[in-house]
Amino acid sequence: MKKVVTALVVVSLLGAVGTASAAVTLGSASGAWSNPVGGTDVGYSVAAVPYGNGSEAQVRWGEPYPDAELDPQSGLGFVGSAPPAQSFDLGDVFEIGMLTHFNNAVHLGTAVSAVDLTIATSFDDPAGVSGSFTFTLAVDETENEPGPVDDVITFPVSVAPELAYVGEERYQLEIIGFGDDPGNLQSEFVSVEGQINSTKVWGRITAVPIPAPGAVLLVGLGTSFVGFLRRRGTI
Repeated sequence: MKKVVTALVVVSLLGAVGTASAAVTLGSASGAWSNPVGGTDVGYSVAAVPYGNGSEAQVRWGEPYPDAELDPQSGLGFVGSAPPAQSFDLGDVFEIGMLTHFNNAVHLGTAVSAVDLTIATSFDDPAGVSGSFTFTLAVDETENEPGPVDDVITFPVSVAPELAYVGEERYQLEIIGFGDDPGNLQSEFVSVEGQINSTKVWGRITAVPIPAPGAVLLVGLGTSFVGFLRRRGTI
């Protein structure tokens, strides 16, 4: 019985190799818009902002009301949180960037109903780790009659994670949600009418252990040995 326990403990320790906490550094994050559904006068631009990499990718749409100040269109913007580079531990939740809705009054039927956002990330440490995520945001720009009604941007329930390999190491990158607080993530972003409203995008990177050939062999031998002892009635 002691030999079985020892074998299982060794297997557990080998399987846990590579899962220890380690510092990582996000070097860059950026966004790009594509595939708008519906909408009129859809256009793309880049604006300078005092956040993250300082370059906000925007998509604008719609026919503004004639009395709107400077006839501004509605739209969405995304800017990555890095550079400057930011460091944190493997497994920690980190801020990927900022999503903004420019909630201006446009004529009903001239706003998009959905648009794709691609977020690209690259890490300085571990060097060579990067990931790209494309997902669809649903846009509900409501009719503001007889009075202003807040709009809603709906996020996908989940975004498929990315796997990155660096030598013999493997990492998983994922977007875990949206909201001002990573402890209270939301599936919808309620955007106040007539204002510029923002929310944060959060992510996580974790190490995914790759069992060494010896560990795989030991697991097989341990399983076979346990089965043998059970057939003999030893355990």
